[in-house]
Amino acid sequence: MFNEPYKIVEKAYGKEVWLVLNDKFCMKHIFINKGHRSSLQYHNVKREAMFVLSGKARVTLEVSNKLEEFDLDVGSILDIPATVKHRVEALEDLVFIECSTPEVDDLVRIEDDYNRK
Repeated sequence: MFNEPYKIVEKAYGKEVWLVLNDKFCMKHIFINKGHRSSLQYHNVKREAMFVLSGKARVTLEVSNKLEEFDLDVGSILDIPATVKHRVEALEDLVFIECSTPEVDDLVRIEDDYNRK
């Protein structure tokens, strides 16, 4: 079945276009403007995967209880299990697809450049 986007959410760093949200999964088309980044965060239950469509990202990811940085280019795929701390920064204007489990309100922010709670 063909649908219009579920909703568009303007963000301080860019925007999210929610493509699908149902009881099985959520799919978003995410745009982060160059020089901006998401909050350092984790999810108690939600699991995410991202696929970079354009631009370049620097991802901060918790590995063995330590935060490490990785650069992602077009075509890169990243799977982020629940409870893993992470942040996405746009080194260039960044566009990616995020697929996740449907717990869209499951978010614990640790640090945020925009003072969001």
